[in-house]
Amino acid sequence: MRTISLEKVLQTSSCSVFRSAVFVVCVFLLFSGRAKRNFQNSAQASGQGGVEPLYADWTPDHSCRHEPHSFTCTPSGKSWPHRTPLNPCQGLVDKKVLFVGDSFAQYAHNAFIVWLSGNYKDGAMQASHDEECIGEYQFGENVSCRYQEISATGKEHFFCNGRTAVKFVGYAHGGNYPGFFNQTLRDYDLIVYSIGRHPYDGNYDERSGVNDAESLYHNAFLNSCKDTNATEMCEKVVWLDTHVRISALYTDEKYDKQIRFHIESPTWVFRGCGIRRVASVWDATELLVTQHPVDAHEMSWDKVHYGLAINLLKAHEIFNEWAKKVQCADANQSFVYNHAKHIEVEQGRLESYD
Repeated sequence: MRTISLEKVLQTSSCSVFRSAVFVVCVFLLFSGRAKRNFQNSAQASGQGGVEPLYADWTPDHSCRHEPHSFTCTPSGKSWPHRTPLNPCQGLVDKKVLFVGDSFAQYAHNAFIVWLSGNYKDGAMQASHDEECIGEYQFGENVSCRYQEISATGKEHFFCNGRTAVKFVGYAHGGNYPGFFNQTLRDYDLIVYSIGRHPYDGNYDERSGVNDAESLYHNAFLNSCKDTNATEMCEKVVWLDTHVRISALYTDEKYDKQIRFHIESPTWVFRGCGIRRVASVWDATELLVTQHPVDAHEMSWDKVHYGLAINLLKAHEIFNEWAKKVQCADANQSFVYNHAKHIEVEQGRLESYD
């Protein structure tokens, strides 16, 4: 039986014309195909970037027996091939970093400062904290521990021998964002921007904008980035991509909605904000959920959020995206987001793929 890839299916006019209905079929082909495919970890990381995710997988790694490499491994001792920055502090000397978003951004922030400090035990916690708020509990939904995290202070904290300032600002709803970037672009060198699975207006009955990149574009992205300098946004801001969750509580959180948001959101944030830098662990979490479900369940508290390993991967990808060279001079040029299996066009539609 001939294998049909999602990319080829999406090239057909039927996917363009009957977008909503056919997308489900396209996703089924991708998901079932990936679940059955014999992935081989044949690509090697290079100095220019990471591996080709289509040919990567979580594989047994003897280095997972040793710290700090073990912190990015699964409980069964598998690692995801990616490029780990060797000395992030060197690249962040006299820099200020800001994380903006909900719990997804918060846990990425926690991993980022744990990584910078080298304190994986309780580096995300305030100096005084409960004994149980260590290790993986730095990334849990325990209310008591969350209020003892550094992120809960709303203040800048310094790392890398006092040379790097990092701050988290929690905004769950896109409606909280308008005007925010105008006030912060000049003050920060790296801004990590994310909207998770929350409605843009805070109405959880209507759930408007959940996994709907176009809706968020019109109701959050445009307002958030109105009148900002697109070139400066391109240089400083990293969009933190969504990850694959283990289970869905609502229909708008199911896999077909998740992957649509994953594909479309980078182009919409470019159109609204000029953002070209995208940090993603989509492929890592997709393979984790489909190929290594036992590990996946052990690496998540609630089947929605992940712990230290996945968030460390996010931290590494955030730094890599910020550090790489991107052409930002022409703010009006078309943006093509090429993330392994997808090529996204400026219209933000599923119309043009390899």
